[in-house]
Amino acid sequence: MRASAHTGVAIRFLFAQRTGAKPKIARGLRLCYNSPEKRLRPLPASAAGAGRERTAIGMDFTHFNDQGRAWMVDVGEKPRSTRTARAAARVLVNRETFALIRSGGMKKGDVLTVAQVAGVMGAKRTPELIPMCHPILINGVDLQLRLDEERCSVEITAAVSCDGRTGVEMEALTAAATAALTVYDMCKAVQKDMVITDLRLLSKTGGVHGDFQREEQHG
Repeated sequence: MRASAHTGVAIRFLFAQRTGAKPKIARGLRLCYNSPEKRLRPLPASAAGAGRERTAIGMDFTHFNDQGRAWMVDVGEKPRSTRTARAAARVLVNRETFALIRSGGMKKGDVLTVAQVAGVMGAKRTPELIPMCHPILINGVDLQLRLDEERCSVEITAAVSCDGRTGVEMEALTAAATAALTVYDMCKAVQKDMVITDLRLLSKTGGVHGDFQREEQHG
């Protein structure tokens, strides 16, 4: 139900943008996910027009202004605090590729070392790739890559920290994704059907939205 609800909102918003009509989703209306009719209903006056859309499940779309247009959130009034985030990704390979990675037999060089450096670079370049991310001063980036023989995969974990007014979740995710893409690039000469999968946020700390910890399913 949620997917179709979001699709309906997106279609109405795009239609409004093309025709010049007022986009209702940005005018203090919300979608009721728990309603069989999926109808829109007004928000309370305190929430409507506050520069972001609040859904019935209490989540904020902070990257939309009161005209329904994308904007970079102003974090100038937020207090500085220590922020951390951990993200992970996985690259599934075949047995031949796995053996070449482990032995260092790839013609391009040491796959894991190059991917590790690429992940650090990706974290630092995040605001150039993700439009609404703020450029931030990162304290540190820690990329860990290991081979999982049972899964026949490269397991990637990225940890990022900063002292600032906004979190580093996107930096951690970009670091893990960049490292995974680099593994693919380093190995594509011997295997084209590798799969990059399970890109996910593992945890985050700091900020007004509180901490998050994913419960990983093992096995």
